[in-house]
Amino acid sequence: MVIIAEANGLKIESFPGYFFSFLNSPFLAHRELKAVDIFPVSRKMEDVKSPVSGVIIDNQIHTMRKNNMKEHVIIIDSGEYYVKILHVEPYLSVGEEVKSGQVFGKLYISPYFRPWTDPHIHLEIRYKQDYLRARGGVKLKIPDCIAKGKTIPTNEYEINETYALRRIIPIRCGDFYGAGDTGIIDGGYPHYKYGLLIGGDEPSILNKRIGEIINEHKIIKFNNDNIQLNGIQFLGLGFNIYLDEKAFIKYIFKSQVEKEKFVKLFKGVNFNLTK
Repeated sequence: MVIIAEANGLKIESFPGYFFSFLNSPFLAHRELKAVDIFPVSRKMEDVKSPVSGVIIDNQIHTMRKNNMKEHVIIIDSGEYYVKILHVEPYLSVGEEVKSGQVFGKLYISPYFRPWTDPHIHLEIRYKQDYLRARGGVKLKIPDCIAKGKTIPTNEYEINETYALRRIIPIRCGDFYGAGDTGIIDGGYPHYKYGLLIGGDEPSILNKRIGEIINEHKIIKFNNDNIQLNGIQFLGLGFNIYLDEKAFIKYIFKSQVEKEKFVKLFKGVNFNLTK
């Protein structure tokens, strides 16, 4: 169990077998540090553990008009605040208590996901009088840490339908691991435009500065750079925060043609082709 964020004493926890992100999303709540996404390392739809304790007081199901896909909105009463959770179909009913670390539901593909988005728990801490809106919420506090080491990329890849994962030797900051030269970078570069720097002072990766810090929370505004690897064009890079040294950078394919070029170029290199 690791505390990944808190707000006025309410702790959000994660566990072995998960990674997470504050800024690797296009939605405003993330850019304002009022949301966190928690992913299973399998990157698949599976049962997931609750990051908080409390009583489930609401489970609303919204159906999207354009595609009839459903979105659950789970509300957990954690004392002073409500916790809003999306993208999870709960196994528990309204009125039941859930403990942090307890399996409480199963992930699904949300209608809000991009093609390269992995299944995850979306979590916000909300004021009780305003818990359903997209805007609002309580700003999260991330544990302070001092970064050690520097990211070194490897030639180990895992290829998925819309992206490739490149294994890295990560930089470490307290209990967190990730990609960066002076600290851990979190975000979608440059496609989501903004990111976060944890434990460092310069938003650089592999000796390249990729943006500018724009406020005291170390939010990064990414440069609108062209992303390529060995002449192959990518839509962007996905940076997340891990809880152990098995960490990756996500290379998002710009097109099927670029993916085929990637597979052909890296034939014989150490990678796994996953479904």
